[in-house]
Amino acid sequence: MASKSSVRNPDERFDPAVKAGIEKLAKDLNVPLSVGMGLTKAYFLEKGKVQAKVTAAEFEAAYGEIATMHQSQNEENSLYGG
Repeated sequence: MASKSSVRNPDERFDPAVKAGIEKLAKDLNVPLSVGMGLTKAYFLEKGKVQAKVTAAEFEAAYGEIATMHQSQNEENSLYGG
């Protein structure tokens, strides 16, 4: 059985520079940091890239697409009453 000290927070897998960008994204979108992390993880998983391998430059290039993805999800939810 693994000890609790060996269990890492999944969000720790992002590079520190990427985490800083995600904090800005969350603030810009007015969502909790966990939502920003989830959006970023989902975006890069769709692209076939695990979060530990995402670079700050890749995140910066994807920033607008991630924000748009969030806005599209919100619009879709509001159309269907979700």
